[in-house]
Amino acid sequence: MNATPTAAAPWLRRIAIAVAASVLAWRIAALGMAEFYAGQAEREPAAAAAALAWQPNYPKALRVLAVQRESSDPAEAEALLARAYQGDTTDGRTLMRLAGLWRKQGQAERADQACELAERLFPADAPLRLLAAEYWRAAGNPQKTLRNWDLAMQINPAMAPPLFPALLNVAKNPVGLGMLRPIVAGLPSWWPPFFAYAAQNAAQVDTLRALYSLRKAAGQPLGLAELNTYLARMMREGLWAEAYIAWINALGPEQHQVLGYLFDGGFELTSFRGGFDWSATAAKSVQVSTNYTQLATGKKALHAVFHGAAVPSSIIEQTAFLLPGRYRFSGRVRPDALQVAAGLEWVLECAASGSRLAASERFVGSDTWRRFSLDFQVANEACAGVRLRLQPVGYLADGQETKGEIWFDDLAIDLADGEAGETPRNAPAGPKKPLRAEGEAWPRKTATTKAPARSGADSAADTPGTPRREPKTVPQGRLAEPGSPPPAPR
Repeated sequence: MNATPTAAAPWLRRIAIAVAASVLAWRIAALGMAEFYAGQAEREPAAAAAALAWQPNYPKALRVLAVQRESSDPAEAEALLARAYQGDTTDGRTLMRLAGLWRKQGQAERADQACELAERLFPADAPLRLLAAEYWRAAGNPQKTLRNWDLAMQINPAMAPPLFPALLNVAKNPVGLGMLRPIVAGLPSWWPPFFAYAAQNAAQVDTLRALYSLRKAAGQPLGLAELNTYLARMMREGLWAEAYIAWINALGPEQHQVLGYLFDGGFELTSFRGGFDWSATAAKSVQVSTNYTQLATGKKALHAVFHGAAVPSSIIEQTAFLLPGRYRFSGRVRPDALQVAAGLEWVLECAASGSRLAASERFVGSDTWRRFSLDFQVANEACAGVRLRLQPVGYLADGQETKGEIWFDDLAIDLADGEAGETPRNAPAGPKKPLRAEGEAWPRKTATTKAPARSGADSAADTPGTPRREPKTVPQGRLAEPGSPPPAPR
């Protein structure tokens, strides 16, 4: 008996579904094989043809095959790229290949339009931005090259470091700096690591100076890391006056009030920022901070607490800018149950050579607040950078216990042969000219700050006869950087 149409319908549907599934499975298999061979094509040229055998219009395989034919048959390469772009209009690399091919054929206008179209269609594609940058570099357009480098590095920060050498090369000439200026003005995310790279790798310090000027022109204060990398390079070059001026000009008004031959020896504002400020160890065996304690001058004093492990070679340090002459380093100290082998000492050394200039007495045990001092000499301008460091005496073996606490306050460096601040501070090289505040000559007598008024027992050290903290010399105003025009007559 013949099946009715109604009874045959389910079988027909099952057959249609089976056929469709078979076709879909074949297409999936074909696409998979095409992708496999296309992936191999860049290493194995014959694989591109194999991919097209599985999928005749597979865009990736068409593009790879076009690259292979660009030299031998440009017309065929162009046709293959056109087919590839029709098959996948979301692949900007195909457009960039067409742009490069047309430029080689002398069709510059058409090529530029293709590159600009790719930039508009794929604004957030970092690899395409690098391709566009390379296109414009070959086309002799450095401004568009830089623009695409900038965008690529902001989109994908991992792409930035490989471009740093090229950017540093651009910064070597005034034209390149002029093109970098509007980019740097926007403070792109890649700038801080690039500036650190330039500080380490610039062959000429003038290149770093120019980048520093670009950054300052951006109108926002330099970050601490930026400033310290710049200062480190200037110090390494022995340009102590230039580094010191840059550091002073980065200080705020309040910080200028604790400025002297030693910065913030009373530890009222110290935040361990490096440069010509204090720097403290990050070792877990010792905790360095500034806190209030009885009989401290002002609100704070330096406090170091040792936790029973080996002490680092530098607990706290500061680099000072000092011209040749005789100086006195002084301060107040209060050790508290300090157990540290042969003790702690302050050491002054020439930062450039590492040669020791002087060392203080050794601090150990317990004591009340008392004063200490030592004289030292800066012999020549090569030693204008003087490093002051608190360190353990001698070598401490691993595991040797160091326990207890120590306090310091009222640390200062003054001229030993006259009143501190009466002699202007000269630049360490060239003609003997005093450093000037912007817009005015350096005064013969500098302004001073006084310690806050104290009352009762707090007004003096707990040891009878201990002198009060001396006022510190404070240069007023910002200093003119090297190359600045002379101040206008007042």
